[in-house]
Order: sequence, then structure tokens, then C-alpha cells
Amino acid sequence: MEIQEIRNELVKYSATDAAIAEMSKNYLALTIKDINDQEEYKLVHSARMDVKSKRVAVKKRGEELREDANIFRNAVIDEVKRITALLSPIEDHLQDEENRIEEEKERVKREAAEKLTAILRERANVLGALGCQYYDEIYSYGELKVPLSLLKVCTDEQFATFVSAITEAIEKDQAIKAEEARVRKEKDDLYRKIAEDQERERQRLEKEARLLQEEREKHAADLRAEADRKIRAEEQARRAEELAKAKKEAAEKARIETEERIKKEAADTAAREVAAAEEKIRKAEAARIRAEKKEARRPDKEKLLKYLDFMDNLPVLPMLKTEEGIAVYEQIFAMLSETVERMRTKIEEL
Repeated sequence: MEIQEIRNELVKYSATDAAIAEMSKNYLALTIKDINDQEEYKLVHSARMDVKSKRVAVKKRGEELREDANIFRNAVIDEVKRITALLSPIEDHLQDEENRIEEEKERVKREAAEKLTAILRERANVLGALGCQYYDEIYSYGELKVPLSLLKVCTDEQFATFVSAITEAIEKDQAIKAEEARVRKEKDDLYRKIAEDQERERQRLEKEARLLQEEREKHAADLRAEADRKIRAEEQARRAEELAKAKKEAAEKARIETEERIKKEAADTAAREVAAAEEKIRKAEAARIRAEKKEARRPDKEKLLKYLDFMDNLPVLPMLKTEEGIAVYEQIFAMLSETVERMRTKIEEL
């Protein structure tokens, strides 16, 4: 079989040189713009499959011809190589175009995944900074919950809405805590003021009691000094009389004894008067102290009643949401009311 016959035989299963040249002209001009250029992608793929089918057919027929006669084996192989060499650049170009687009698809897919990961990381950092807890694919702050699946698909505007709702809830919690702190401070200030007032009142009463004791002791000392003076005066008179009695007779002695008895009775009377005066002073002092203590307790009583009114008018707790919380609040309220009444009864006893 001549070379020309071999060529003619192979052409039956593939294409003429002119057809190959035409394919080279048409197919090598094909390009794909990007991953969205589906029309050109289909043309490139179809052209490659056309070239591949012809190459495979030529190769297959060449193998059949080699079997007919070993004499033409080398010629057939050379012709196959020649035709294959003509087709391979076209196929390689088309394959490169397909590979480039497939690689571009993978790059875009990878960049999209990396972008989504970065967005999720940024959003997770924002929610974490706000104090949200993450558990079982859900970010939550109180009753507000944001599933991770929603973070993957929501827009920036929608995510901003979530953040705004959480921020509003945080501000409400902070306001409640600030109010609670203010109430605690007012109570602490009131307790401190009551303690300071009580301490000042205690010091005032102690000072008054000390002055009263000093006055009472001075008065008693004055009474004792007066009694001593009278006794010394009487003793001097007695000694003078005894000197005079020594110069007189028995009659004078009798007179002296009578005067001494009178003097003794006078001394006893003076002692009883001193004792009675001291007892009267003691009773008057005790009555005055009782009155002063009662008067001293009156501001305490008024302050305690005022404090009790403050407790009785404590601010109402904010609206509770759970039945358990409401039940505990009612129990606390009942206990507080009972305690307030018992305290009122105790204060009235002052």
C-alpha cells in the first residue's frame, strides 16, 4: 500500500489536511473570557471533543492498517505521528483554555470561602466583644439569639440590625444595674447618716451626763463642806464652853451638859436635813435624767419611723418575666411587710 493510499485511508476516519488547517484556523482562535463566559466555554469544549474524536479515529485506523502489513507499518506510524502532530497543538490549546477556566473557578471559589471565613471571624469578634455566648452553633445574649448559619448568609445591614438589638439590650441592662447601684448608694448613705446622728447623740448625752454628775458631786461636796463647817463651829463653841465650865461649879457643869445635849440634837437635825436634802436632790436628778433620756430617744424614734417609711416605700422592682421570679418577689414582699410591722411596734415602745 502506497503512502498516498495510507493517507487516503486515514482521511476516511479523520479529516484532510485542509480540514485540519481549517480547524486550526477556527479552533485556535477560540478563547474564554472568564468563568461567566459559558457560551465560549461550551464552544471550546465542543471543539476539543471534535478534534479529540478525529485524533482518536486516526489513531485507531492507523493501528488497523499496521496489522494489514508490516511492510507499511513504519509509513503508517509516521503518517499518524504527522497528523497527530498537526492535531496536538490544537487540542493542547483547547485543553489549556479549559484548564485555565477550571483553575479560575477554583480560585474564585477559594477566595469566596476565604472571604466568608473572614466575615464570620469579624462578626464573631463583634458579638464576642458585646458579651454574647456561643453554644451549639448559636450566639446568644439573654433572649436574643443569632444562629451561625444566619451569620453566613445575612447582609451587612442585617448584621448591623442584630448588633443594634444586642446593643440596645446591653444598654437596658446597664441602666437597670445603674439604678440598682443608685438605690444601694442611697440606702448606704442613709444608714451612714443614721449611724453618724446616733453617734453624735450618744456623745451629747454622755457629755450632759458627765456635766450632770460633776454638778451633783460639786453640790454634795458643798453640802458636806457646810456640814463640816457647822460641826467645826459647834466643836469650837463646845471647847470654849468646856473651858468656861472648868472655872465654874457643879451648877455650871449641869448647864454645860444641857447645852451639849441641845447641840447634839441640833447636829442630828442638821445631819438629817443634809441627808434629806441629798435624797431630794437624788430623786430630782433621777427624774430629770429619765425625762432627758425620754427626750433624747424622741429624735431616734422619729428617725427610725422615717427610716421605716423609707423601707415601706422602696422602689418597685422592674417587670419580672418568669413565674419563678414573680413568686420569689411576692415572698420577699410578704416577708418585708411583716418585718416592717414588727419594727414599727418595737419603735413605738421607745
